[in-house]
Amino acid sequence: MAAPTAMIELYRTLALEGMRRLLARLDRRPWSPTFGCFDREYWHYKTLLEFPRADFQQCLWALALLYKTPFAGNELAARPVVRQWLRGGLEFWRRMRNADGSLNEWYQNERSFCSTAFTAAAVGETLLLLGEELDAPLRSALVGSLEKTVGWLIRHQNLRVANQMAAGLLALDCLRRLTGQESHAAAYREWKAALLRLQHSEGWFSEYGGADLGYGLLTLDLLAHLAQRTGEPDLSGSAAQLLAFLACFVAPDGTVGGDYSSRHTVHCFPYGLEALAAAGSPVAWRVVPGVRSALRHNRVPTPLTADDTYAAYFYVNSFCLAACSRGLAEAPPGPEPPPAERLQSFPGAGLLVYSTAACHVVIDTRHGAWRMVDRQGNSAGDSGYVAIARGGRRLSSQCGRGEAVARISADGARTTVEVAVRFGVLDTSLPLARYAVLFKAFTRYVLRVPLLANWFGRALKRAKV
Repeated sequence: MAAPTAMIELYRTLALEGMRRLLARLDRRPWSPTFGCFDREYWHYKTLLEFPRADFQQCLWALALLYKTPFAGNELAARPVVRQWLRGGLEFWRRMRNADGSLNEWYQNERSFCSTAFTAAAVGETLLLLGEELDAPLRSALVGSLEKTVGWLIRHQNLRVANQMAAGLLALDCLRRLTGQESHAAAYREWKAALLRLQHSEGWFSEYGGADLGYGLLTLDLLAHLAQRTGEPDLSGSAAQLLAFLACFVAPDGTVGGDYSSRHTVHCFPYGLEALAAAGSPVAWRVVPGVRSALRHNRVPTPLTADDTYAAYFYVNSFCLAACSRGLAEAPPGPEPPPAERLQSFPGAGLLVYSTAACHVVIDTRHGAWRMVDRQGNSAGDSGYVAIARGGRRLSSQCGRGEAVARISADGARTTVEVAVRFGVLDTSLPLARYAVLFKAFTRYVLRVPLLANWFGRALKRAKV
């Protein structure tokens, strides 16, 4: 395993290179009407989008962290021009919001809970980091804008997606610190209670009705950050429960997720794991060495390999938090003992984990997928079946709605898992190839009505997610 000094250097390298990549997306011309916009497709290419996507403004938090944290090789620290970029990014975020304080991600008048929650959290964190470096009138205007945006979030909680709710909680924590108002503190407590109710007794948080490992790591990032800052025992306990669940799925090669879990993601966000390891969690220390090795050997996504959206949204922030932390924990004394043979069942999540000294196997009993990684890093897996029906329709065993039936039987030393799944229609349609003009007219004019926009957004997610 890499020593902490080597790992902090790797985190710093990846954070800086990732931010340099995202700065290529930033309109850095102070005279430009889109100064501070990170959506290069909007302000530079001009013909691809008729509105700026809010999600790219999320990397303001990472840029502020690098601006405020000097270390060797960090050319962004304490530079006046970076402060000017941050100011421009904050002002553009303020202007790009809808009239009700919400923001758009994929289409005009969308009112995306995800983009609104995550960018509000990023703006709040940036305001806290910059402090008095922003002049009082601008700071006051931005806090007022953040208050309106958080008010929209409170009225439109999305209980189906826990990572977005965790981002909303972070936005509320920032707001209560910026204003000192009891009403914001009370709203924070109510939101926290709603978020913690989403945690299953098995430890995971719901992501569109199931447990997802990659987004679970994102939620862990946010919970660990909040727990460290607030010292609130319920947040620390929730993070520990989530970690205990996630740790079961980290393979010997340090990878997690993929063919199995609700969203099939392979995200690897390291900050929460590192923060909990530094706080002394033995569970975190059981998986951190493997994750560090996976990062060193490019077996998991990083800010350089994730696409622009996810790099700006999540990866750069997680890696910057790790890079700008006070230091990484040392490895515990003594070698990690080889794992004993163990079969763990998580019926709520629809997942089985079988681990021995030789291999690590995960079976998704909701979709019939499985993945195996041995101690030498060799892997195998199966994500199910795709069938082409008459007429050209594609059907997949991964597209069912969790109607699978799993049977587990043991015969001496042999355990058999059988999964019967229902096939669903695989959506390969490209509706905008035929209806682009109608869709853009509909979103631009009809969805100006908030009630219609909210209804359409919910219906679209039910149909497509």
